[in-house]
Amino acid sequence: MALNTPQYLEQFHDQTQALGADAVTSDFTLEIIGAESLYLRTKGFPIPTTASQGTIEIPLPLGGQRGEAVQNKTYFTGSVTFMETVDAYVRNTIARIATVGIAGGPAGYFNAWAYHGDPQNYTYRMYLRHAHIALSAGTQTDMSSNTEVLLIEGDISYHYYGRQEMGNRKLLSGY
Repeated sequence: MALNTPQYLEQFHDQTQALGADAVTSDFTLEIIGAESLYLRTKGFPIPTTASQGTIEIPLPLGGQRGEAVQNKTYFTGSVTFMETVDAYVRNTIARIATVGIAGGPAGYFNAWAYHGDPQNYTYRMYLRHAHIALSAGTQTDMSSNTEVLLIEGDISYHYYGRQEMGNRKLLSGY
């Protein structure tokens, strides 16, 4: 018989609520320094973590083993998706980053902030360094679809060294 009385389940509800509000994947934005308005067109990107990314197995005598955490990961890569505009704002901005650079940085690279929230209202933000975007082979179009936004997809790579700043909100809801 399962333990599922309403009173018992209420305890789990109360305990999880005490840990804080749930973060939702749509609550994050990416602001490229020097192309700040592009955050409004960024649909998705990978969020970094400073935790260890694995274990080193160390052999011991008589077949024993022990484990050590590997060094914290500081280089991240993952998919990034932008929603294009009719005047090719996204493609033109990424081309400008690739060819001449932005915010005084070298061509092809930029720094950015990843926000839990947006640049005006956020609980915290993380500083991403020496980032690079590589677009995929092309943009997929579909002449039979008139209900979807044109997406520009590629990969983003960056370094994250744990620099995080607290924001101007405790929660994102209710403002």
